[in-house]
Amino acid sequence: MTIDPITTDPCNSPPDWSATTYDLACPRCGYNLRMLTVARCPECGLCFSWSEILRAAEDERNGSWTFEYRWHRKPLKAFIQTAGLCLLPWRLWRRLPLTSTPRVGPLLLLIPATALLFLVVSAAVDLVWHEYIKLFSATFRGQRSFAGFPWSWPLDEHLRQLGTLLLLGLPLWLAVQVFRQTIARYRIRKAHVLRIFVFAWTNVVVWSGLIEAVLTIGTMPYMWWSQTQFPAFVFTAAGMIPSVMLLTSIGFAFSTYLRVRGGWLWAVVVLALAAFFVVVPGLLLSVFYYDAFSNAYWDAIAEWFPGIHLLSSATEHAFLWLHRLP
Repeated sequence: MTIDPITTDPCNSPPDWSATTYDLACPRCGYNLRMLTVARCPECGLCFSWSEILRAAEDERNGSWTFEYRWHRKPLKAFIQTAGLCLLPWRLWRRLPLTSTPRVGPLLLLIPATALLFLVVSAAVDLVWHEYIKLFSATFRGQRSFAGFPWSWPLDEHLRQLGTLLLLGLPLWLAVQVFRQTIARYRIRKAHVLRIFVFAWTNVVVWSGLIEAVLTIGTMPYMWWSQTQFPAFVFTAAGMIPSVMLLTSIGFAFSTYLRVRGGWLWAVVVLALAAFFVVVPGLLLSVFYYDAFSNAYWDAIAEWFPGIHLLSSATEHAFLWLHRLP
């Protein structure tokens, strides 16, 4: 039997309970740690540091740095700081302590705030691209009049992209149900799972907006030099980044934040099952309802899985052949 050094470290002594007037909760399961003398939760078995528990409790009482705690004081600064850290999940989940209790209301408020940021960035990118095309046409094509070339923002397209991102929450939730027994064994609260999904969703949305802006800005000098846009593989590779970052965010959340064994395996299985729950119904719906893979539903799936068209071309004939069987 191995002894955890956290529970046997003499420096990791419990607080003076006669002077501590507030309760301390286990960061993983919420068990009240008051009056305990060892740094191990009797409910879920988590080994912790009393200093971290006390510091996190004090931060929570005074207001933490995340949007959850500062949304009513400095909402813009807290949102920008949280969204920026969501871009780097390896820093986010190391900096965010498990001892900070998730707040469901502000977490849900973070979703429309992130969606609004995505729409603002998309509108700015479309406007810059529109003005650049006017300049490019005037320089290389000799056009001088642009009366019939007004700027129009494709709001419906961006709302569809956001809708696709929101709908991904359902297959992710279904995939997590595979680990229900493990979650129950670790006594992981649902609020922690919600925090992981909201921050992972914020990660993907912010990365999507950033990639759109970078591709637009990068295309301008390339187009000026070659008079053509980037090759198709550049857009395909860039489109795969949000999916990779989603896996990275969930992997660090399970392994570093929740500190569960096999956290990265959790992330891989969750993403694989989520892809299964999305792709298989998409295949069936595209073949049996649309009778083709060229439709809006399949295009929405391809936004999440850029290589999905390779799969569709390999399976299209098989599904159509099965569909025509008597």
